[in-house]
Amino acid sequence: MNIKSAIAEAFKSRVIIGLWILLLLESATFIVIASLSTHPSQLQVVERCSSFYSANCSRGEWFSTINFIVFGAVYFIINFFASLKILETKGRPLTLTFLCLTSAVMIMAIILMIALLNVVSIAFI
Repeated sequence: MNIKSAIAEAFKSRVIIGLWILLLLESATFIVIASLSTHPSQLQVVERCSSFYSANCSRGEWFSTINFIVFGAVYFIINFFASLKILETKGRPLTLTFLCLTSAVMIMAIILMIALLNVVSIAFI
């Protein structure tokens, strides 16, 4: 089976299409939240915190938050093609499992990103 037949088989399954759309909506939500939370300024934002010895937070430029936007787009693209490859090699049940887990991971990523960007927004004050 080649990639074209995997795409044709995927488009025959409404569940796979639905999970792709769900993943696309989650990625779009991730990108929109990250885009609205990214503000250019001269202030440095918290990039990394360490709890060793004392609470030390290293700071960096604001444009490091653009990585969140890139992550949302790359996450969808990689998982879209990975699901096609899994469909091609292992079949439909494993593809559905993979897409469900991918969707759950993206929901957790959205929650973590919101928490992280709240820490970054505190640094702007």
